[in-house]
Amino acid sequence: MPSIHVAANEQVFEELCAEDSAWLTLAAEVLQKLRKGFYGPEVVVDALGQNYMSPSLAEAYAFAQLWRMLWAGELAMVRLAIGREPLPDAEVNGNDGALQQLSKMSGVRCSAQFWGGLADQDGFIRLEQTVRLELVNFSAQEVWDGPDGLEYPLEVGYQLWSKTLHVLRTHGKLARWPYGSKDVFLMMVPREVHDHWQASLALRVLGIPENGIGVVRARGG
Repeated sequence: MPSIHVAANEQVFEELCAEDSAWLTLAAEVLQKLRKGFYGPEVVVDALGQNYMSPSLAEAYAFAQLWRMLWAGELAMVRLAIGREPLPDAEVNGNDGALQQLSKMSGVRCSAQFWGGLADQDGFIRLEQTVRLELVNFSAQEVWDGPDGLEYPLEVGYQLWSKTLHVLRTHGKLARWPYGSKDVFLMMVPREVHDHWQASLALRVLGIPENGIGVVRARGG
């Protein structure tokens, strides 16, 4: 049985395709480009997610939403050097030991823990100083986060793009330590963007039109 975030993403994608077949064409094009390594740099693509098997069209749709967010100024990111690649989830002590050195290796004061297993997240990272997260769309907007903010749910290794999208849309933050990377990536949706998402979601739950014309339907990204 697929997880909730996978099932939800597939439902949204199927509804979109039923309304307009252009979504199916777009997802197929994105999937083909992903297989050819078109998107880059690779480390950023891996930060957004790493599929352990060939991704589906619905997962390609989720990636497209994340990629759009990145370039639309709806997703900020900062890399923290950790100095070594992650081990498999079963190596709890090894991964947690590396995370205990994250402050020293990155020069950014933070606390972190890895527990792996079958939980919704592999651990967490909590900032203990203020840091600037960068936008890649050349915006003059500055995105900062610090000790007063929520902790970053941590995902290590493989990660479906649909789960990344789900966590960012619900929590607003995510820390990723992808396989093959010696950096941990902190990703955050700017507060005003996330607040708008949450307000729109509340209106949809109540069945209240957001724009006075019709109920705004849930869509990814």
